[in-house]
Order: sequence, then C-alpha cells, then structure tokens
Amino acid sequence: MKQITSASNERIRKVRRLEQAKVRREEGAFLAEGPHLVEEALRAGFPLREVYLRDDCDSELAQEACRMARQAFSLSAGAFRALSQTSTPQGIVAVVEGRAQPFAPEKAQGTLLVALDGVQDPGNVGTVLRTAAAVGACGVLLGPGCADPLGAKAVRASMGAVFKLPLWESADLAANIAALTQAGWHTLCGHLHGKNFFERASFAKAALVIGSEGAGVSAEVARACAGLYRLPMENQTESLNAAVAAGVMLYDLWREQKGGQ
Repeated sequence: MKQITSASNERIRKVRRLEQAKVRREEGAFLAEGPHLVEEALRAGFPLREVYLRDDCDSELAQEACRMARQAFSLSAGAFRALSQTSTPQGIVAVVEGRAQPFAPEKAQGTLLVALDGVQDPGNVGTVLRTAAAVGACGVLLGPGCADPLGAKAVRASMGAVFKLPLWESADLAANIAALTQAGWHTLCGHLHGKNFFERASFAKAALVIGSEGAGVSAEVARACAGLYRLPMENQTESLNAAVAAGVMLYDLWREQKGGQ
C-alpha cells in the first residue's frame, strides 16, 4: 500500500477535484466517505477505483475495500484531513465509479418512480433518493437544474441510496414525463393548486413529480403531467419542504400499491 504523508500531495489535489460536478462527469466517478457509504458501495458491487485510509484505520471493511480497489493508499492524519470533506473524518474515502444515466421510458421497470424538477438543494435530493429506495421505487429522474445526486452532500444525505436505485438525468423533463404518460404511467405533479392528493384514484403505475424548493414544478412540466395534486395543510401553512412532501406522497403511493397495508 502506497503511503502519503503530505497534505499538499498531488494525488490529494486530484481527488479533491471530484468535488466539482463537471469533473465527476468527466471522470465518471464520485466520492464515498465513511464506513457506511463505502460498505454500501461494496455491497452494491460498484467498482472502487481508489481507497484512501487514515493510517490508524485497519477495520475488516477497510481491508476488504483495499482488496477490491484498483489502488489503495495509507494517509497520515494531516493528509487525510486535507482529503476529507467532513468535519469529523471517519478514516476511509473511496473513489467510486458511477454516473447518472440518460433516461428512456423503457428503463423504468417497476410501478413507482419519482422525478425532480429543479430541486437545487443537495440535501433534499439525497433525502428523496433515500425515501425512493425505501419505498422500492424503480429509479429517480432528475431534470435540468437539480443538484448533482453524486455530490458529497447529496451522497451523504442519501445514506447509501445512490448505490441502490438507478439515477437518470433528463435534458427535457417535460418530454420525458409525456413519454411516461404514453407508456402507461400516471404522472402525478405535486402542485399547490392541484386536487387533494389523498382523494386521488388508484394507479397501477405512478410517477411522482416534485418541483423546486422556491418555484415548484415548472409550468411546462406541470402541463405534461396527467394530474396536479396538493397535500392538504392547516394553520395557513403554504408549503412543505420538497423532500418532506416527496416522502409523504411516495409513502402513500407505496401503501396504496401494497393494497393499503
């Protein structure tokens, strides 16, 4: 295992470049930091390009990650702090191969999926991914303007969900939503001026569209959806956090598809 002791090592600078979305796209790789995320990557069979261990990290997981990675490095505490993106580094970082894929309706093999329209907060994106994985969604479709789901904050917020379900990116979300409708999906748009979500009909295949934190779903995307639905709210509450609204709706759709259980 190669040793790195300097915080200014060129390899550390190269890995830190993966903090940029443009570089992640070019490299087809992203960072997983901490034992939980590295374990999830290994469990899901994602290739590990490189593994970086603080020199006091010698767990079974660390040993397995080193065996599975193309390259492994041992870092001094100072060098690891320079590499880490967290305030309390946990001693292991992996460069994982993977990227979001272009979307086509035939890729959606299931009965529930979620699409995000301009959701800019990476924490919200990661939380939606986590919920989508929990309800067995067949994938997440991200329209233009969404935060990168493979950025550090989104990956952490997903708690490993980035390794559990397909991530699709769209250059024209309205066209993709229309294509899903034609393919037999009921496309539900979360919208403040829609019908009561809990009074909807039952749908065998549901695609839930969630809009940005400030503006909501764009007019073009809303027009492409089969129906607009709102969550009823009391106490003059105007709206919910995007990830919270997605969670409520996804779980109720999942419950419905499970026969009300």
